[in-house]
Parts: sequence; C-alpha cells; structure tokens
Amino acid sequence: MPTTIAIVGYFVLRESLSRREMIAGTLSFLGVVLIARPPFLFGEQSAPHVSSDDPNALPTQKGSSTQRLIAVGVSLLGVLGGTGAFISIRAIGKRAHALHSVSFFSLYSCIVSVMGMILLRIPIVLPTSLAFAGLMISVGIFGLIAQVLLTMGLQREAAGRASLGLYIQILFAAAAERVIFHSVPPATSLAGIIIILSCAAYVAITKKTGENEKGDDIRHLGSMTGSMTELERRDSLDEDAAEETDGFVSGISKRASDVEQNLGR
Repeated sequence: MPTTIAIVGYFVLRESLSRREMIAGTLSFLGVVLIARPPFLFGEQSAPHVSSDDPNALPTQKGSSTQRLIAVGVSLLGVLGGTGAFISIRAIGKRAHALHSVSFFSLYSCIVSVMGMILLRIPIVLPTSLAFAGLMISVGIFGLIAQVLLTMGLQREAAGRASLGLYIQILFAAAAERVIFHSVPPATSLAGIIIILSCAAYVAITKKTGENEKGDDIRHLGSMTGSMTELERRDSLDEDAAEETDGFVSGISKRASDVEQNLGR
C-alpha cells in the first residue's frame, strides 16, 4: 500500500516523489515478502508449522485456490480503499485536527458495520472471559492511538514518505510473535527486518541531508545577496564622494577665476 499511496500522491496531490523513495519503498516491500514468506513463492514448507495434536489448531491453508484468489482480490480492494483514505487525510492536512478525522472514521465504521451485520445476519458476540474482554479493550486503545498518530504523521509529511512507516508494523508483529507465541523467526525474516530498518533509516537520513543542503543554498544565496547589497552601497558612496569632490574642485576653480578677474581690474 505505501507504493500505491506514493504514486497516487504524486499524480493527485502533486507531491514530490524522488527516485530514492521509490527504491526504498520497493526494497521495503521485498523485506515484507521475506518476513511473510508466502507459500506460492517459498513453497509449502515456509508455512507455519501447526501440531496436529492440538484440536484448536488452524490449518496452514484454508479454502480452495478459487477462494484464495477471491481473498487476494478483496485484499487489493482494501489497498485501494486504504490509499483513498490516506490521500484524503493528506489533502485535508491541518485544516482539521487529527481527532476530527478519527472521529468521523469511527462513526462511519460503526454505521457501516451495524448495517452489514443486519444485512448478513451476523450475530453480536460479547466477551465471555476477562482475557477476551482485555483483548477487545486493547484493540480499541491501541487502534485509537495508531489512527491518531498516523493521521498526525500524514498531516506533517508527504503521503509517500509518511506511508513508508507502515512497513514498521511488520517489525512489531514479528517481535510480538517472538515474545507472545515464542516463535523463532527464520533467517529470511531477519533479513527482511534488516532491509526494512535500513530503508527507513535511509529515507530519514536523505530527507535530513536534503533539508540541510537546501538550507545551505538559502544561506549562500542570502550571503550573496548581502554581498551584492554591500557592493551597491559602496558604489553609491563612491559616486557621492566623487560628486562632492567635483563640486569642491569646481568651487575652487570658480573662486580662482574671480580672484584673477579682480587682479586684472
């Protein structure tokens, strides 16, 4: 999604899109692929191992190939929807507070979710344990914080550059998987994590360097302008001094001619 956000932001919002940002986005996507290890690229052995003795275990793959293809299509629609939302937030900018955008998003989500549950006859599920309730509350709290911070980031930075931060959530997911589920990431996942971190650092450093170079250019232009102004002032003073000297010489010459005329008389 960050790549589509950068491209749409370039054409719709007329934002800058440098070559290094596109390279960083492409490499970050490659890092995500190394972490996710989709079976259609890495084979069935890359899928998570699930013990068959666990009755609550989920299969590594669910549904037929047609259903998985439909799932991919739905995911692509989700990418388009997310891109439109991010571009809209960036277009609004600081004209609205981040909480305004999050509030309207939450209100719209509640309305559409209730309508969808009614139309699809989806029953309401209530927490049946403290752990379930704690997880639901955590989803609400952390989701709100994430949406607010994401909106604030889009208000302050170009859409393409700000959306690259979405790849960082893969790192947190991998860390949580290690801490909570005690799953050791393979070498490919570690390589993907290194690639994502490197790209994020590269984008941040190049932005800072570009801003410093721009500041140096402005300061250099200001010093050149100041030097030109000083030279113009000096030239003006030289012209005034020359005019005063010419006037003084002319006055002396006139007085000398007057003295000569008086002596002649």
